[in-house]
Amino acid sequence: YNDYYKFTIVRNPWARAYSWYKNVMRDDIHRNSYGIANEISFARFIKNFTGIGLLKPQMYWIKDFNGNVPLDYIARFENLTEDMQFVFEQLNLNKTSLPHKLKGGEDDYRVHYTSESIEIIRLYYEEEIKLFDYSFE
Repeated sequence: YNDYYKFTIVRNPWARAYSWYKNVMRDDIHRNSYGIANEISFARFIKNFTGIGLLKPQMYWIKDFNGNVPLDYIARFENLTEDMQFVFEQLNLNKTSLPHKLKGGEDDYRVHYTSESIEIIRLYYEEEIKLFDYSFE
C-alpha cells in the first residue's frame, strides 16, 4: 500500500451538495433508497440529508483511522482537467482527456441556497472548508 500513488478528488462542499441534490432528484433509485420525497425543496434536502450517505464530509473518506490524510495528492474537481494531467504525469501515463458522462448543466449552485442552508454546509463541512480553503463565493 505504501508504494502505491494515492490520490483523491475533492469538491467545494456547497457545489457538491447541490450537485448531489440534482442527481438524487433525477434518479428514482436514489430517492427511494434514501426515502426522499419527489417534491423536496433544496433547502429541506440540506436540512434533512447533510452528512448522510454520500453527503458525509469528504474527510470521512480521506482520513485514515488515525485521523491522518495518507495521500500523495489531492486534486480539486474545480480544476479537474489540469489536476488529472498532473496525476497522469506522476503515474507516467499518457495524457488523456477525461470523459464527461453526466453533465449537471451550467446552473449556478449559489442561487439555490438560503442563508440558513449556506450556514448548515459551512458548519457541517467546516474541517474540509478550512483544509482546502473553500468558500461559498
